[in-house]
Amino acid sequence: MRERLRMHYNGYRFTVSGESLYNPISYLTVLKRLVAPLNAQEIVLTGFPRPWVRTGQTSWLFRYIQARGEALTDTDFSAAGAKDALDLDKPALNALLFQSGFVTLKRVNGEAILDFPNWEVETAFQEGLFFNCFGQQVGGRDSRARKLMRQMAQALEKGECALALDAFDRLLDGVSYAELAAESHFQIALHVVCSMVRSILRVDAEGPTRRGRADMAVETRDTFYVFELKLDKSVAAAMQQIATRGYLDRYADEGKRVVGIGVNFVKRFNGDNKWEPSKANYAWDSCPGQATRLRDQERPARATDERTVG
Repeated sequence: MRERLRMHYNGYRFTVSGESLYNPISYLTVLKRLVAPLNAQEIVLTGFPRPWVRTGQTSWLFRYIQARGEALTDTDFSAAGAKDALDLDKPALNALLFQSGFVTLKRVNGEAILDFPNWEVETAFQEGLFFNCFGQQVGGRDSRARKLMRQMAQALEKGECALALDAFDRLLDGVSYAELAAESHFQIALHVVCSMVRSILRVDAEGPTRRGRADMAVETRDTFYVFELKLDKSVAAAMQQIATRGYLDRYADEGKRVVGIGVNFVKRFNGDNKWEPSKANYAWDSCPGQATRLRDQERPARATDERTVG
């Protein structure tokens, strides 16, 4: 129990080398509940409370992230300039995250970075982004959204790309036009979903390279999946971009299967301006031979499977 409390509520640092601290509000709240045996049993069954998110108004931050139109990358967790005064015209996201309390200072491999201090704050951040992207609360463990996220992650773990993309498309069912008006909204939504299934998927958040970066890369036990998303364009354009820009290159020597997935969402909404599922076309292609790297303009992407959901 002590270790679980530490993982949920400890981790705040005001300097890189300083002692990690507990969030006093959250820690005292859960200790008060643990005094009663029935409450302690309830916590084990339903999960630890998360009072931190109720201590401030954070919806503005999630609206800013979506309006920015980019999924989070390592650059957004750089410690450089995080303590500087905010430029109100164009604030740096790392400074916003740090000064709003969502991230804290950590040292990894000798380098100062920003990271979520604990599970309570990371979960609050992911659920806040999910609500902003999908217009609904993610719900508890047995909610429809949680089940679909697990289905997507488990399908990717098994190499079943069609089932994974079906699950993501169903997650979008009922999302309003405002949340899916741009290609970047789909990118952020996919990033949020994959980040919330951390027991199965690991999101690679590397920043842009000289040839750009894919919209999303996730890792399972034996596979890297590299996503390129399009809106009202074509699957061929997505797959071509993966191939010609060499998005699979950096994973080719990792000892795992590498799969590029191109997705084209066809914008279609019902009479209530809500997203209709089963309107995504997609294809995927494994990195050939795992030892042969794609070279710029060498060949078009070879889709080993291409279909329309539904």
